[in-house]
Amino acid sequence: MDKTLTIRVALITAMFGLFGGALVKLLKIDELQEYYYALTPLLALIVSFIISFLLNGKRTVKMRNKLRVISVVAFVGLLLMLFFHTRMYLSSTFRAKDFDDTVGFYVKGNDHSYTTVALKFKAEHPSITSDADLITEGFGGPDGKSSAWTQESIDNNILWLITSYSLVIILFVALLTMLLEILTKKESQNPKKIVAGEGTI
Repeated sequence: MDKTLTIRVALITAMFGLFGGALVKLLKIDELQEYYYALTPLLALIVSFIISFLLNGKRTVKMRNKLRVISVVAFVGLLLMLFFHTRMYLSSTFRAKDFDDTVGFYVKGNDHSYTTVALKFKAEHPSITSDADLITEGFGGPDGKSSAWTQESIDNNILWLITSYSLVIILFVALLTMLLEILTKKESQNPKKIVAGEGTI
């Protein structure tokens, strides 16, 4: 394998490994921390390898223009996926304190998937308007959330959060890798042009 390609892939993988760790601290979804830590560098490694391999070799001006168009499409897709993931994050998690008063975010079910017990508790306590209060006062904390929502609904939201997060990473890595390919290709051509110019003087 080309040494430059290996260094580039290693750099992107390391960068997104740190990015995944930072994202865990930012989002604080306790149940998904292991997924974020594991998926981020793994996806970065696989995607950067695949794209670099596909783009490795001689490229024409036409191919480079197509690469620019694909980069723009990837950027738009990244923005849309970031919006979708953020929306999923806000609608599928609740903020609660553990027994040691540590604040964390936990995945919940949908509004239409409350269990009979949860609906009864909400009816008996109309002052409770947030899911965090429902879980804390009615079910003893985050560990009791499966009694407030159906497990199927919780699992479905977890799946959507992991999927949307993975797509964000894939699009981000793909975009970054393609931009690096474009920039490094330009840099490799500049010295040739300079040498050619010097030869004509």
